[in-house]
Amino acid sequence: MRKIHFWKGDGIVTLIATLLGVFLALYLNEWNTSRKQKKQKEIATENILQEVNANKEKLQKSVKHYEVMLETYIFFTDCLTSERSIVTSVENMSKFKTKHPGIIYTLDSIKIDNGNYRYTNMDLNLGFTLEQMELRTIAWETLKSSNINSTYSFDNLMSLQYIYKSIDAIIQMNNEIYNDAKKFAQSDVSVLKKLIFNIKMAIHYEKGIIDKCGEQYERLKNRG
Repeated sequence: MRKIHFWKGDGIVTLIATLLGVFLALYLNEWNTSRKQKKQKEIATENILQEVNANKEKLQKSVKHYEVMLETYIFFTDCLTSERSIVTSVENMSKFKTKHPGIIYTLDSIKIDNGNYRYTNMDLNLGFTLEQMELRTIAWETLKSSNINSTYSFDNLMSLQYIYKSIDAIIQMNNEIYNDAKKFAQSDVSVLKKLIFNIKMAIHYEKGIIDKCGEQYERLKNRG
């Protein structure tokens, strides 16, 4: 009796070739997808690095700006009267003008007591207070809405989330300071204490975020 062969040699070869072709196609597809994802991650990381660094530089400028504002408003607290004249010694006035030129211009003064003078005819240049911060979040928003975020470590994502949530809070804080500084420039002395408190808080908060931006920049740059 003749045996029946269910598989012929050429059939097995065809099957193996087909399977290898499928596996190779899957591998190439996965490799190509991985390569594209890696490239997208490199671009996303570079965008985040630029954005984090740009925001860090703006925050550093903001801190310096706030420090000038703080010293100015503390000076006003010590010597600004409700009539918006300044009562202080010549030494104190000279010291402030030397450190922060261009903010106070005095023309007339009247000697009163204890070595103090009342400066009545003066011009306060408070334009330095009227600035609103512009921090960028585009790269972060783009990353969050893409599938690339799954390729980052949990620690990196949480750190970035913290930085950008803090940036939102800083922008709100800055806007409040901006509005109160505008009121003070328009002769509303009642906001002075609030301004000083908020500026101190802003300086403390922004210095912390500057450090966090620096740490995250190095972490992404080295490990991604």
